[in-house]
Amino acid sequence: MEFKFQYADEVGNETYLGLSEEDFNANPFSRYAASNKDKMTTDHSQYMLTHTLEFSKNLRITTTAYQNNFARNWYKLNDVTFNGDKQKIANILADTSTLSDHFTIVNGSANSAADALGIKANNRKYYAQGIQTKLDYHWYMGDTFHDVEIGFRFHYDEEDRFQWVDKYSISNEGAMTLTTAGIPGTNANRISSANAFASYVTYKLKYNNWTFTPGVRYENIKLQREDFGKSDVNRTGVDLATRENAVAVFIPGIGTNYKFNNDFSMIWWITQRFFSSGKSRRAGT
Repeated sequence: MEFKFQYADEVGNETYLGLSEEDFNANPFSRYAASNKDKMTTDHSQYMLTHTLEFSKNLRITTTAYQNNFARNWYKLNDVTFNGDKQKIANILADTSTLSDHFTIVNGSANSAADALGIKANNRKYYAQGIQTKLDYHWYMGDTFHDVEIGFRFHYDEEDRFQWVDKYSISNEGAMTLTTAGIPGTNANRISSANAFASYVTYKLKYNNWTFTPGVRYENIKLQREDFGKSDVNRTGVDLATRENAVAVFIPGIGTNYKFNNDFSMIWWITQRFFSSGKSRRAGT
């Protein structure tokens, strides 16, 4: 029995803004004043429990249960508004001449109006858990080695988006001031999830310098998205829209290896995918 635990967190003063081509050529390590609030924060934990059962030197079953939790919020400049004209940051940096008024706000060389800078909180949580098991049985028959593997996995994961946008102004000295605080959930408010089953069987045959490995894999995946809408931040379901989709795939294949010597070998393989008819459904109020 083996237990694994992992934890990591990060606070990175990293921007999404970039530079104009001219400024990049002059100093690729500079940053504009409008990126002062840009920051990435993350939190990650992982739990894994592995059990190995050896019936003999030829037969082994290995089972692993796992769970991953990852939360991140990339708080970053998303758009700039000048005289009612909202522009994405990519458009501004791609054409600083046409959008010069927006660009002076970005680089902090001009005073802006209130709510000129839209700072999006790309706040998301990711969750995954599952259990998988693998049976491995191998044996020798004369000069020939045989190995059979059979594996199964049940898996669930989801992505939870709960985002908002804060509005700032900026002075010609580069100081940013919060002018309108956004409400969490009013930018993106949805959960996407998946339930998946996967299985495979492989057989390996080694004889002299040849290795043949035929196998087959099957996967069945059911996807769902629940969008609560930008006005239902408490997720009561009053404005819920859902999407569902399902797909199954059957993948047979075979690989062949010939070992000329310890330094050189050649590999051939053939695979084919067969998809079943997926189904999708949308519903909403």
